[in-house]
Amino acid sequence: MASNTKPIGVAYEDQYLSGATLNDPIITGTETSTAVRNTSVTNSSTGSSDAAASTTTLTMTGAGGVGWASKSDLEANVVLGSYANGLYGYLKFGASGRVTGLASGTVGEIVLSAACTQGTYAAFEAEIGMPAGAATGTNTSFMYLSVYGADAATFDTSGTLFNLAGVTKGSGKFLQDTTTGSAARPVQVIKVITPDGTRFLPLYSTAACGA
Repeated sequence: MASNTKPIGVAYEDQYLSGATLNDPIITGTETSTAVRNTSVTNSSTGSSDAAASTTTLTMTGAGGVGWASKSDLEANVVLGSYANGLYGYLKFGASGRVTGLASGTVGEIVLSAACTQGTYAAFEAEIGMPAGAATGTNTSFMYLSVYGADAATFDTSGTLFNLAGVTKGSGKFLQDTTTGSAARPVQVIKVITPDGTRFLPLYSTAACGA
């Protein structure tokens, strides 16, 4: 048998990965699981084929089981520096890079079935743990949104807070039009749930909103 001539590894050139080590996934428990790690320094895929530097698949077959397909922990008991992240997704476009569809630094996707009649489901879950004696610092929030770079003013002109797609508006729906009230009324509302129950966020068609 011929010996391997093409080593496979990871080049830790990113400053954020300095000194990092890559370990095989460790999966415990009674669940049926398949953990696959594929690493490639470069990729020349073209067309619609998918490419992934690392893929972990966990198939859960035990009723009542809980877990993560992938979990990243960062624990600190010292004063850290200017930033710390439990999970970091980074997507960068070069001078000629772009997408023809949708690009994101991090994506959360959940696919529901006909059996999802109970429980709470969310594509993105944000939690802030506050054990006894915890402090909130000078500024703590569920989301931190920031724009940076020499051309940040371009986003100031054409950027939006979010882009809602794939829903159909209608009476009683997630997104619905308002049909009564003064001319200064919101033209649409978005349904949300608060500790007090179902509420509606107003959406105006113009920034010149009257009282």
